[in-house]
Amino acid sequence: MHLKPDLFVFDDGSPVDANSWFHRRQELANTIIPHEFGGMPPQHESVDIIRRANSRIRDWPGVQYATYEVDVRFPGSHAISLTLSLWIPPGNGPFPVLLDGDGCWRYFNDQVIHSILQRGNIAASVDRTQAAADNKDAYRNTGLYRFFPEAEFGV
Repeated sequence: MHLKPDLFVFDDGSPVDANSWFHRRQELANTIIPHEFGGMPPQHESVDIIRRANSRIRDWPGVQYATYEVDVRFPGSHAISLTLSLWIPPGNGPFPVLLDGDGCWRYFNDQVIHSILQRGNIAASVDRTQAAADNKDAYRNTGLYRFFPEAEFGV
């Protein structure tokens, strides 16, 4: 399978190495985000992360489960709160992270999470409907869209 665009080649055709990855990542973001999301919300003023819980999973030895509250504040005293769930494999990290932004659909079921953990990765999930409803009739009246009604970005 050949991915397009090639992640390890700049748009001008030059190769990407470890030192230039930050610039390639920005180049990819500039290409993908407008197409997929119609842009991004306005820049936030602050992000506070609070650990809610940390526990072990009885049936998966050594695996930790943690939940965090992620509070994002925007200009104009607007704020939104999301829950981030992490399933962390045994061992000493750092570990790569696979992030599921569709926690509302529960694609990260136990089988998927277990498979991610077996590969030495963290499984992370956030429910995007905490940022705005997934409801074709009323989503523009919820979450971030209430704060930025003229915005073109998608959640």
